[in-house]
Amino acid sequence: MVVKVLVAMSGGVDSSSVASKMLENGYEVEGATMKFGSFCSDLAVIDAKRVADQLNIKHTVLELGDVFENKVIKYFANEYQNGRTPNPCIKCNREIKFYELLKLMKELGADYLATGHYAKISNHDGEYYLEKGDDKTKDQSYFLSQLKYEYLQYIKFPLAEIEKIDVRKYAKKLNLVVAEKAESQDICFTAGKDYREILRNYCTSKNGYIMHVNGEKLGMHDGIINYTRGQRKGLGLGGYSEPLFVVDIDAEKNIVYVGSEKDLFKDTLKTNNVNFLDQNLKFDTEYEFDVKLRSTNNLDKAKVIFNNDLTANIKLEKSSRNIAKGQICCMYRGNRVVASGYII
Repeated sequence: MVVKVLVAMSGGVDSSSVASKMLENGYEVEGATMKFGSFCSDLAVIDAKRVADQLNIKHTVLELGDVFENKVIKYFANEYQNGRTPNPCIKCNREIKFYELLKLMKELGADYLATGHYAKISNHDGEYYLEKGDDKTKDQSYFLSQLKYEYLQYIKFPLAEIEKIDVRKYAKKLNLVVAEKAESQDICFTAGKDYREILRNYCTSKNGYIMHVNGEKLGMHDGIINYTRGQRKGLGLGGYSEPLFVVDIDAEKNIVYVGSEKDLFKDTLKTNNVNFLDQNLKFDTEYEFDVKLRSTNNLDKAKVIFNNDLTANIKLEKSSRNIAKGQICCMYRGNRVVASGYII
């Protein structure tokens, strides 16, 4: 019996290589590309269709512009409006990409969904786990850490054990039409633009005070949407005795708080909307995990206690300056993602 797989095709080297590999491995393959209306380039759809034609597989385009605007763009803007730093890719993975593609997978009668992510799903005695991909320089487990546990059994990551450089070589060897395509580095809807242009279309903005954490009024800001925690440039506060950084944003009072670099460091944080990817975790129990506070950060050792309201109290072994409201705290045990939550 032939197993059918739906491959998420973004028009890039990774997902195109996945489609080819699944064919080589004997699967019946169909491709699908998500189109996010005017928020993203049509090039992804065009390139994905070219690859599908080259591989002689069926290809479906999902028109998701309205859904993307409601679930990602408005979330992105609302987070800045409330003084938080959003992670739209994580939100999109959970609420749009995997949700919509898994729905299509079932409609098409496919057995699995395969994507070009650098991550791994393992199965131990019927329990599924999300793990880091072998290429640690490309690992995307952080961005997948809010996926619902029940999704894991249907997902395949064929690049889990492959280095990025070898994926490129594979695509070139097969003469895939996107083999030389450059890798995208930006959030898709901000590519080539200032993200503040998007915010201005969805947010109200008014001037307010910039205050030092010691209570001193230092100047005025032009809207909290223009500031993020840790920001140093563009504050317009020259002449102060030491470099100043955005330390906190009070959206309710419309105040941007600044301070010295040492004021950024904290060793405690709390998260909400905790997503459990290890089904054996218990509430009110102290665990020791490695945590990642931003996608580009190294791991920090921490003690974690989960609460039954799906919050978590986290105590870092060493203070960090990378704690920003709205970002994801991803928790690892070794290479395995056990849980993640939004920093509050």
